[in-house]
Amino acid sequence: MLLTLWCSVSVLGQGADGQENPRGKKEISGAGVFYLGQDRDMWRPLLQITVNLSEITSIKSIFQLRTFDPEGTIFYGDTKNGEDWFISKEGMLLSVTGGPKLNDGKWHTLEVSNQGKFVVLIVDRTQPLVAGLQPKRKEETLAGALRLALGGILINTEKLLVQYKPHMDGCVREGTWLNLSSSWETEEEDMWPCHEHIKPGSYFPGKGYAVFNSSVFPTQREQGINIEFWGDFNNMEGTIFSIKNPGQEPCFILWLIKFKGGHSHIWC
Repeated sequence: MLLTLWCSVSVLGQGADGQENPRGKKEISGAGVFYLGQDRDMWRPLLQITVNLSEITSIKSIFQLRTFDPEGTIFYGDTKNGEDWFISKEGMLLSVTGGPKLNDGKWHTLEVSNQGKFVVLIVDRTQPLVAGLQPKRKEETLAGALRLALGGILINTEKLLVQYKPHMDGCVREGTWLNLSSSWETEEEDMWPCHEHIKPGSYFPGKGYAVFNSSVFPTQREQGINIEFWGDFNNMEGTIFSIKNPGQEPCFILWLIKFKGGHSHIWC
């Protein structure tokens, strides 16, 4: 097994500073950098906000997204406490056209707006995706509260017409959400960072683990498995790397021991 260590500490966001409100949730700005795949219930939003529709001065939200993930929840909104929500629900006819590929690991600027019966998504200021919502009942004037969420939804999953995997391994930054100045709420104590440089593969969130499906590994013994990582060991000591199955003891551990005089040895 080939072992070399790579370690990157260059991050776009180490977390989000905020104060706890009377509801016991942290309030933070929606313009920060957020990793949507933070460990939590897969349907629960990372951030959410509730505002009165009378406070909204713009029907447009603009933000940047970066991901290699082909599927997941990015941005959610509803009114009437979840009775009307984007994009599919009972009693609605849906038509969608267009749409470029987004999961290429590059930052893309997304612009979401409402134009009459249509929700329009513009990617990198070109190539709009248009979703037409045709209500079967008579249109009503919207009033009351609007709920927005990042990385999750606020309704019962049984209302979804199309099931999907909601957990999004991606980052959002520089969000302008309907020109709202109010703070967003999160239940997370510590926000995981977004790394400046990423490559395809499992995300190492800074909590010390990543999960791989062993079914994709080679099965022939002579092929083996190569694991490469590299970096500066001068200020490191303790466990560097380990492999284990869920609920079992580690089957491989690589650790660094420092001795007097500044010498270090790697053991496995």
